[in-house]
Amino acid sequence: MLESSYKLAARAIDVLRKKALINEQSKTELASALHIARPTLNARFEAGDMMLSKFIQLSKAVGVDPCEALNDCDGESPASSALSEEEE
Repeated sequence: MLESSYKLAARAIDVLRKKALINEQSKTELASALHIARPTLNARFEAGDMMLSKFIQLSKAVGVDPCEALNDCDGESPASSALSEEEE
């Protein structure tokens, strides 16, 4: 159960990272919105883990409802399908 929680969190963070790419938002811009250094943001993306408060700030910065980001990380929701289509 714990392992799946980590995987779910990592996928939710990846949904936000991809949305930021679609929005053409730089990591510097995102880090500034979260009040953290860009290398710290990179580390959070690579680890697939961050504090809930930072996750909520990040989701707002990329224009995604935090609850939708969690729902989208299962890979089967309409919003995650739209993200996949926009990347192609």
